[in-house]
Amino acid sequence: MDDGVFDYHVHHNLCVGYPIKFREGHMRILENKIIVDSGHSIVFNIGYEYTSDRFVRNIISLRADKEHGHN
Repeated sequence: MDDGVFDYHVHHNLCVGYPIKFREGHMRILENKIIVDSGHSIVFNIGYEYTSDRFVRNIISLRADKEHGHN
């Protein structure tokens, strides 16, 4: 989700090898997702305090080399 999207409810998905990104939007819900083999689970980029974004009930498995800050 990029560049100001709003009012999305993304759920019950499998994401492999890439993070989820919130950027310049609001009212987005990500829930019941499985995120595996990513360097980051979620990236909040250029946000503001009252977005009403939610990231709930997700399963995350990061790549071991990224968990500790290594490339």
